[in-house]
Amino acid sequence: MVSIVVPVFNAEVWLKETLGYLRAQTYRDIEILCVDDGSTDGSVAIIESAMQEDGRVRLIRQQNSFAGVARNNGIDHAKGEYIIFLDADDIFAPTLVEKCVCRAEKTQADIVLFGGDSVDMRTGEQAPSPWFFRYDRVQQLEVFDRRAIPDEIMNITNAAPWTKLYKTEFVRGNGLRFQPLRNSNDLYFVLLSLCVAERIAYVNEPLVRYRRFRPGSLQNTKESDPLCVLEAVEALYAALTERGIFSEVAASFAKASAEFLKHNLTTIRSRAALKRFCAALVASPVVNDAVLAHEPKDASPHESFVAVRGAKYMLACMEDADKRNLPGDTRCTVTGHPAEAPAVSVVIPVYNTGAYLAECLDSVLGQTLANIEVLCVDDGSTDGSRAVLEACAAKDPRVTVLAQSNRGQSAARNEGIRRAQGKYLYFMDSDDILRKEALSELLDTAERERTDVILFDGTVFYEDPAHTGGISATRYRRTRTREGVRSGKSLMSELCAAGEYSCSPCLQFVSHAYFLENGLWFPEGIIHEDNLYTFRTLLCAERAAYVNRAYFHRRVRKDSVMTAKKTYRHCYGEFVCYRSMVALMESFGLAEQTPENEAVAAVVQAFLADCHRDYRSLEEPERMFYKALPLDERMLFEACVLGFSKRYDKLERDYIALRNSRTYRLGNAIVGLPRLARNALRKLLGKS
Repeated sequence: MVSIVVPVFNAEVWLKETLGYLRAQTYRDIEILCVDDGSTDGSVAIIESAMQEDGRVRLIRQQNSFAGVARNNGIDHAKGEYIIFLDADDIFAPTLVEKCVCRAEKTQADIVLFGGDSVDMRTGEQAPSPWFFRYDRVQQLEVFDRRAIPDEIMNITNAAPWTKLYKTEFVRGNGLRFQPLRNSNDLYFVLLSLCVAERIAYVNEPLVRYRRFRPGSLQNTKESDPLCVLEAVEALYAALTERGIFSEVAASFAKASAEFLKHNLTTIRSRAALKRFCAALVASPVVNDAVLAHEPKDASPHESFVAVRGAKYMLACMEDADKRNLPGDTRCTVTGHPAEAPAVSVVIPVYNTGAYLAECLDSVLGQTLANIEVLCVDDGSTDGSRAVLEACAAKDPRVTVLAQSNRGQSAARNEGIRRAQGKYLYFMDSDDILRKEALSELLDTAERERTDVILFDGTVFYEDPAHTGGISATRYRRTRTREGVRSGKSLMSELCAAGEYSCSPCLQFVSHAYFLENGLWFPEGIIHEDNLYTFRTLLCAERAAYVNRAYFHRRVRKDSVMTAKKTYRHCYGEFVCYRSMVALMESFGLAEQTPENEAVAAVVQAFLADCHRDYRSLEEPERMFYKALPLDERMLFEACVLGFSKRYDKLERDYIALRNSRTYRLGNAIVGLPRLARNALRKLLGKS
């Protein structure tokens, strides 16, 4: 009456017990078809021993072709009126077959569904698994088909065949076959069968106990074939379309597919496999046109669609990392060279700023200090920037033009520094302007005070007053004069206390020897690299000074990196800088609670607040980018940024509660916090 198909591959640890459960079924009219998939352990011997004891046990052998092919082999050999596919490592209730057959006979069902429990093989913990059969979605229906629940037909059960009894004639008559995939081979068979069945019934009981996290399970080997689940989803879509029923079940298909794809995204451990899978998801027409395009407004779980949409950001994050890990491209084209050793090397990274370059270069070459070299590094510009630079170099021998493939602003600055010959370094941005006396006066101060680094001020001007990019007109102006030389850490502490700390390298004049001695290279491949550079530069400095003059004029334009809409790259760059800042504090031994050390820690903590704010500003799919980070980095991101988020979520709720309270003034709630913490909190909560 019933054929039980059991694919077997190296299952000797569990097989004897499993066969015992099957042979002890209360329903006796069964055959047990053990399909050996090329086992290399003692599985076949166990089956042969069971055959000698019980004539209902049969052995079918095949070369290793995975469980899908083994189940198909079982379909071809099955003699029963009903067929059920069980695994060789699970535990079955003694009444499983009896209850399913009775239900099938009573309702004349093509498929009978039932539930199950799970046992965690790592801990031995047993737990209910309601997703094996979601009774709540069909409890008003004794028998149903896709027409009765078109938006849920593929979501009422899991995609495993071992929670279903099938009528054999139904399986063969509809040409239902398992895919020959290493994993996910059952998804196509199970979901397609649910969609084409005319009558589906159920037994609302847990009749199987599934062993999770079993060593050697195919579910633990997705790294070898990460695309199997996508192949199954695409094949299912093609079959539904060919049979003319996709439009009926589009919403259910989208929800089910999103869940399977999300599960793969979050369980693949190999970075190479994850990158392959993300690339395939992004390029798949079925994912874009049949899964994401049919996302129901009340999709549950919503997180599945967020994860699938986030695949493109995970892929971009991994591609960014690959670029960062490439060896430096030192094949630069060099045009021009200064005639004498300069006092100051001005390094200008250039990327598609041709419209502003002439004005910028005029301000640098028109300095009252003539003994300079200007190292312009074209970072793979695609506009007319290169032509402007070379025309300038042809007119002025102090200009050197370096051209490299696009590697980012940090890489361009570092390339310029490698070729710099000046005693001092100044970093200029290619769309800004420098006052003509700047370098001369800074050089005089540096020589007189023997400084490692000098900080100074700047002004802001807007290309379009309607687009301020959140940058105030006074952002680069400090209100107090600070005479004398002190350590960089002391200067940082003073600036932080006054709320006047700024990280722009364009507001710094640095000793070349000091730069090289301390390895103050710009971190490549990230945004917000200036924050880490400035933090390290000041921590290392023994002699730092401040000049209360606005030498630098910052142009604010809407299409620059820092005024553009925040993306995951901003958030990730802030995270990398935060992580490096913490490491620097440890290396400098700044654990002691002194006012200076607390000021340094406040800079780091405020930067983490910025990272958290930018993460919160991202759309949900884009927030998925961090899932593509290496495990140790991902765990650190979760602990720092997401953990920070949870703390501030609670703080925000408490803050709002206090604000709404009649008995507690809002101002009193934060008056005891340090100034920097108060400012960070107000900024975070959108308060003035």
